[in-house]
Amino acid sequence: MKKILSMMALAMMTSMMFVACSSSDDDPVQPAPTPTPPAPDPEPTPANPFLGTWNLVNDVDPTIVTELVMSTNPIIDYSAANTSQNATIPAGTPTYVLESKPNPNYTDPWIVVTTYTKEQGYFTMPAAVTDAAGNSTIPTTGKVTFWPQSSMTSNDGSTWTATPAADMPKMIDYDYVINGNVMVLTKGDKTTQTFITIKGTPATTVPSDAFFKTWSMPTDANPTTAVDLVLSSTPYTDYSVPSTPPNPTIPANALSYTKTTTVTTAADPWAGTPETKEYTRDMGYFTMPDATAGTTDGATVSVRPATGTITFWLQKQWTSTDGSTWTETPTADIPATMEEYTYSLNGNVMVLTKADKTTVTYYTIIK
Repeated sequence: MKKILSMMALAMMTSMMFVACSSSDDDPVQPAPTPTPPAPDPEPTPANPFLGTWNLVNDVDPTIVTELVMSTNPIIDYSAANTSQNATIPAGTPTYVLESKPNPNYTDPWIVVTTYTKEQGYFTMPAAVTDAAGNSTIPTTGKVTFWPQSSMTSNDGSTWTATPAADMPKMIDYDYVINGNVMVLTKGDKTTQTFITIKGTPATTVPSDAFFKTWSMPTDANPTTAVDLVLSSTPYTDYSVPSTPPNPTIPANALSYTKTTTVTTAADPWAGTPETKEYTRDMGYFTMPDATAGTTDGATVSVRPATGTITFWLQKQWTSTDGSTWTETPTADIPATMEEYTYSLNGNVMVLTKADKTTVTYYTIIK
């Protein structure tokens, strides 16, 4: 009997091992699932330095203001007749509206301006470039092309007359430089158009040393004349002879300035004359609001108002034909006058406004 039970137990164990082996073969252990990799971060859209509202520097005719709005808004044809020249516009292409109109800040009852113009289209620019760190940016120098689609004129700003497509340029190429709040467009003939913009909310105060730079005047109106204005924190000192300047009473520690004007006369191959340059250098002191203690990013710094009154007092003047040898202008020939302006400093742009609303615009290069 024990033999029979032993055989039965052995048979049962064999049967269980067979089932276990069969189950192991039929249902293998599943490997752990491979986790799904996270989706890659989307490529950042590069900041487009063109986008925004730009105002053409116009220090010659204060009655007109010209505004260039560059955006991603679609083109809408508001003209009386459809004057679109390039009906197929690439998807996502940025657009522009260029508008000139009477300056609302110029109030002269004897001058009535009724000139309005509006042009719209799209523009193309260099593609974004990616640096070694993976940052994608649109170059701040390169070539930009404007493609006008419609153009209109008006005498009242409400009733518009469309410009025939045949009278509009098909495209306009510029070399551009965007530096801070300044955009300079240069045509093939080397003439320029300088635009400035206000980014964000204008500051009420700026660091004191924001003024002490070399400021250049745009050459749009007269490409043969360049003006550089150096504002210095160094007190004015009269190094010349004679020592009596037009304004002998100089405030203690008065800030100094130097303004250099360079006039270039192009070479005349027909007359056989080379290019020549004439230099005029003015030197004096200037007064502006005093510096006070202010806070920038939590730190106490010296600040001045971003808008205020600045007055230039011309003391000495020199002329030169080579930029190195200078001849002093006799003191009697220098007017004992001062030039007073209301200044506005925004980023790397400084606009000086006279009492008659005419302006002088300077900008400094951001390194």
